[in-house]
Amino acid sequence: MGLEEWKTYLEHGEEFYLCAKGGYGKPEKFNDDALFNLAAMAIEKFSMGYLMKNGVLPEGHSFVDIADKLESVTPLPADLREELKGLDRYQQSFCSLEIFRPDPITRENIPPMLGTCEKLREYINGPEGLSA
Repeated sequence: MGLEEWKTYLEHGEEFYLCAKGGYGKPEKFNDDALFNLAAMAIEKFSMGYLMKNGVLPEGHSFVDIADKLESVTPLPADLREELKGLDRYQQSFCSLEIFRPDPITRENIPPMLGTCEKLREYINGPEGLSA
């Protein structure tokens, strides 16, 4: 998949986001790690789609790397930038085969993560994002 496939990334981001959002109310089917991973994938896909549309890719595979590269393309709202960077305390690399979580995922972590995901989704689809 090349940089021209950015729309596919946004579509996948939407699917991951809706699955995480819908799964939050179903703890018997979606545990905390699954919800976190779905929301993380949504954030990654939304970000990558936007970056690919702009012809750039992040330098690494962390939330900080994604936030930094987004900032190089568009001025993110300060709260969104800080929320994205703060997610590295739960997952420090998207592409590692080893799971290392400095802070454990709990049910209380999921609503703020979904909120960050929603903010990014709205920003990317809003007047300062893709429609700019």
